[in-house]
Amino acid sequence: MSIILIDAGGTISSLPDAGGKLAGGASGLGETLAGPVVRQVYAGLSEDMTLADMARVRDAVLAALGEPEVNGIVVAHGTDAMEETAYLIDLSLPLTKPVIVTGAMLPISDPASDGPGNLAAALRAAVTPELAAHGALVAFAGHLIPAALVYKHATSALDGFGWRGGTAGAASGEAITAPAPLPRFAPLAPVVPDDACPIIALSGGDGGAMIRAAVASGARGIVLMALGRGNGSVGAALAVAEAGVPVVVASRCPTGSTAADYASGQRLAEAGAIFAGGLGATQARILLSTLIAAGEHDIAGQFAARGAIYTETH
Repeated sequence: MSIILIDAGGTISSLPDAGGKLAGGASGLGETLAGPVVRQVYAGLSEDMTLADMARVRDAVLAALGEPEVNGIVVAHGTDAMEETAYLIDLSLPLTKPVIVTGAMLPISDPASDGPGNLAAALRAAVTPELAAHGALVAFAGHLIPAALVYKHATSALDGFGWRGGTAGAASGEAITAPAPLPRFAPLAPVVPDDACPIIALSGGDGGAMIRAAVASGARGIVLMALGRGNGSVGAALAVAEAGVPVVVASRCPTGSTAADYASGQRLAEAGAIFAGGLGATQARILLSTLIAAGEHDIAGQFAARGAIYTETH
């Protein structure tokens, strides 16, 4: 049984620099782990990852899936951008073998690191064939979380990841239980996502200046972290109507889904905004940038289908 571990950098594989600060560029995984084959694809911290870097991690996963002797894949990744790369992998993933993404809040060189436990859980999950049907899963602090619903909710807590509704599975101990299955879609072509799709956070009374500035600077799509259920000011709605590029409405709330339930949300919808439903802003950006790069014409339809993975009525 062969497991491939894709080293994609981040805290888990980082080593202290001369000043004692964690830095990318070197990996502690190769010397620490025995068993899985380690392939380093990215060596930096995840906050420095471009969408092209994330695509290279995805492509390494897809290539490993095509190797007959490989039974499962683990991706060791930085936590800051883990949800983005995990979802990018998930969008193009054939459901043939388990793919588990994990990381750590403390480097593996730290005696108190959570990395060994997270890696052990991810490796156990990667040899559980039935987990392939769930697409990419994040294994963290004893939980298994679908890539489409995962988000980082804490800056340094060891239990730093949550899920946008539903129930996570368990990856701790010897028992592996899957989370509730999500609807699956035909894999998207593994294109390099268009990086001209910024996320813009709205605030009360927003005048729309940042939306206009993004368009003026060449944005090909925009994701709004709107208020509450997907609400925005009159000024924001006017800027959306003028944008001329796809604008997707997610929420700045960490959990819950978006819908035009309020007059202010309806204003955004009438201005042409597309609601992300149960997808968070980071997943919405990955989906939007991938669809734009692939030349997809029915972006609204894609979000309507994929955003329905989790709905909230209150």
